[in-house]
Amino acid sequence: MRLSVLLLAGWFLLATTSYAHADPVSAIVGIISAVAKIGTIGQLVLGVALKVGTSLLARARGKREDQRPAGVKGSMTVGGDNPMSFIIGTYATAGQLEYVNSYGKAGKTPNAYLVQVVSLSDLPLSAMSSAVWINGEKCTIDWNASPIDAGYPVLQYRQNGTDHLWVRFRDGTQTTVDPYLLSTFGADATRPWQADMIGRGVAYAIVTARVNREVMTSPPRCKFVLQGIKLYDIRKDTTAGGSGPHRWNDPSTWEWSDNTKVAQYNLLRGLSYNGEWFYGGQNLAAFQLPASNWMAAMNECDRLVAVAAGGTEKQFRCGAEIALNYQPIEAIKELDKSCNGRTAELGGIYKTICGMPGLPVYSFTDEDIVITSEQQQDPYPSHQQTYNGAHASYPEPAEDWAMKDAPPRYSAAYEAADDDQRLIADLSYPMVPYGTQVQRLMFAAIEEERRFISHTGTLPPEAWLLEPLDAIAWTSARKGYDAKMFLLGDMDDLPGVNQVVAFRELDPLDYSWSSDKELPTSVGPTGPIVPPPQAMTGWAVGPAEVPDATGAARRPGIRIGCAADLEDVARIHVTVRLKATGAVVFDSDQTPYPRPGTNATYDWILSGAWCLPATLYQAQGRYVPFSTRDTEPSAWLDVMTPNVLSTDVSVGLGEVREDVKNRFEELQGEFDNVWTRVEELTAAFSLEGAVGEIKRQELKASVGDALAQIIEERRVRASDDEAIAQLYTALTATVGSNLARLIVEETARATADSAMASSITSLDAEVDGNLSRLISEEQARATADSALSSSITGVSADLNGRFAGGLVKFEAAADQSGVNARFSVMLRATLNDAFKDSGFYIEIYTEGGTLKSRFAVKADQFVIWNGGSNAFLPIVIENGELKLNIANVGLVRAGRMQSQNGKVDFDLNAGTLEFYS
Repeated sequence: MRLSVLLLAGWFLLATTSYAHADPVSAIVGIISAVAKIGTIGQLVLGVALKVGTSLLARARGKREDQRPAGVKGSMTVGGDNPMSFIIGTYATAGQLEYVNSYGKAGKTPNAYLVQVVSLSDLPLSAMSSAVWINGEKCTIDWNASPIDAGYPVLQYRQNGTDHLWVRFRDGTQTTVDPYLLSTFGADATRPWQADMIGRGVAYAIVTARVNREVMTSPPRCKFVLQGIKLYDIRKDTTAGGSGPHRWNDPSTWEWSDNTKVAQYNLLRGLSYNGEWFYGGQNLAAFQLPASNWMAAMNECDRLVAVAAGGTEKQFRCGAEIALNYQPIEAIKELDKSCNGRTAELGGIYKTICGMPGLPVYSFTDEDIVITSEQQQDPYPSHQQTYNGAHASYPEPAEDWAMKDAPPRYSAAYEAADDDQRLIADLSYPMVPYGTQVQRLMFAAIEEERRFISHTGTLPPEAWLLEPLDAIAWTSARKGYDAKMFLLGDMDDLPGVNQVVAFRELDPLDYSWSSDKELPTSVGPTGPIVPPPQAMTGWAVGPAEVPDATGAARRPGIRIGCAADLEDVARIHVTVRLKATGAVVFDSDQTPYPRPGTNATYDWILSGAWCLPATLYQAQGRYVPFSTRDTEPSAWLDVMTPNVLSTDVSVGLGEVREDVKNRFEELQGEFDNVWTRVEELTAAFSLEGAVGEIKRQELKASVGDALAQIIEERRVRASDDEAIAQLYTALTATVGSNLARLIVEETARATADSAMASSITSLDAEVDGNLSRLISEEQARATADSALSSSITGVSADLNGRFAGGLVKFEAAADQSGVNARFSVMLRATLNDAFKDSGFYIEIYTEGGTLKSRFAVKADQFVIWNGGSNAFLPIVIENGELKLNIANVGLVRAGRMQSQNGKVDFDLNAGTLEFYS
């Protein structure tokens, strides 16, 4: 046999390729021999490979030998057992995680910056787009910004002028280590980034995220949009019949391209890196891919076609991430499918077409057919092999590069011809991220599929010059053909050089696309569903008066109000400022919002030393939610406070009394809580979704009613964002109902945004129901914007209804509003039905940005006495009166003065002096 047809598939099936998992140029060994003669093996290959004459639709439906998932790699891979890959055209990938670490501080937050190094391609890339999909949301990298060491900012992660996410791109041509990674992690004790970690030939991204839960609820998962590897375009090579600087042996002259046939040409001839073969064919010479034939196919891909939205686009483009475990023959077939193309081999020469085949190169009539040889006609396929419509999927860039269904294409005329049945072919175009191109491919596939007629016959020796993929024309009186076009598929030569040929009908109208055939498409929403910021609804402000016990106005105030019965609102953040200067005089987010449905009032009165009479203020409100959703502040509303003047000293004293009363009520609550915590020392210790360990040791001895026991329990727990270590010790001795017990609990706890260490010691002694207790608690706590330390000691004694107890607390706190330090003592006693409490506290506190101090005492009688042999009468405060024997006063400010016997009344405010006999 002198001539035989062998598909490109056959050639690649004879070629064995290998792939590696590490360095892009090492451990890749393969031998592909040039095909010169095809014999029996070629015949066998033709039996399993895709036939040249197979229809576009049949090839679009064909399953790949390698069933790897089609489309964009949506999730970042990890580990070292993944195949290498590269990008052609424009495509997106999540890449492979190569390195992750954290460093630095943001304010007081340690390890505030998370760094991920993600490899994108094992061959150098041309560029990275400004578009990047992060956690399902389309974002923009600002390549025009001034970069910092971490790279360029992502605009969607900029909050209040502060950036929280940066991307740095290395295209694979780098020859030195990245300075940012080396300076940041070069000295890392556990995972150093070393000076030889260059990544030659590997394109990668460095993603740096700043920790902020309001901006980023999870580590960034990125999908990068990339311009793939640079490709050789024979049309731009002056030495190969084209025009331009491209040279096959000089990759530095190549350029990026998304031309489908340009990509296929490069895969056929083989890709290499630094002179070493990487993927595709080997040792394939330029003459084996005829320049005129391939240039014509490349030009057909670049032909501009109109689109319904206006303007034009190139007819056939491609984009793909090709893994090295994806057989080259499959990649070649997929690229052909992406441009309605076909590729064939004849005697080691590879010929290709795409779109509509060319004009007929050979015409014949019935008289030219050798009638002594067998002829065969297949006019119609079986019902199971007939299609009149198509569904197709493709990666849609506007929808996070997910596989999307193209508009289905149906034909009422074809359905009527098929007994009114809709016969659908399911197609897939994973290398075509262009919806309008997919529609053109679907249209041509269905139209061509309806060309049912195929023939097999014998032509005279002159037909030996024909090649697969040639268009031929047949004029037949018997068949009723008038220069009817056919596409030549398989052919073989017989003794005497007659040619056995197989061909299928062809109609140029099958490829005559126009924009009016384009079906409408829609782009669905992508990314996280974020509720819109909640506006401050119902916000209202007005003047108010603060009355005393008699109802008389004593101080000016501001009444605020908001909408009622709202869900997911915990508090109201209120800010008040002077309108004249803009100075903030009140700023607090502690105004509680009543629970919906409780029939509560949703207005409040604000007052204090900051609130002056007859003054114009502005007030703004904002809801503080239970969740992390955003809220928007209200507009600034004007309010003029009433002209309530405080001339009576009792007003100021009344305010102090309320403040002191509140402080002592807090101490009473603390007194109750400290004993409650004693009962909770043995409470359960757990974290949902956590892993941990408990080690328990117990030593016990008992004789009769006597028991001695020591329990020590060590507990550690950890979850994704919380860790706890705890040591619990209990010593117990009992004889009958008599009990002595010592419990110590020590805890260290850390979360993503707080840290706490505490120690609690409890001593109990009980005999016949008479109980004495002592508890000591120390705690230190810190968050990103606050710090608190406290020490509490409590004692109590309880005997037959007689109770006495005391509490000493020392506390220091600092947060955004200021600092507070307080030393408190609280005593409490009961005797039968009588109850009494007493105490004092000393504090330094912040009010309106100003430090103040106070010493407050709660007692029936407050006494100051110098003692000693020369002691004077004491100073006593009792029943609301100050009693002292001698006063040496330089200046007296008073409202009214009376004599002890009531005969003199000096009203200084009224300006009267009265004497009574």
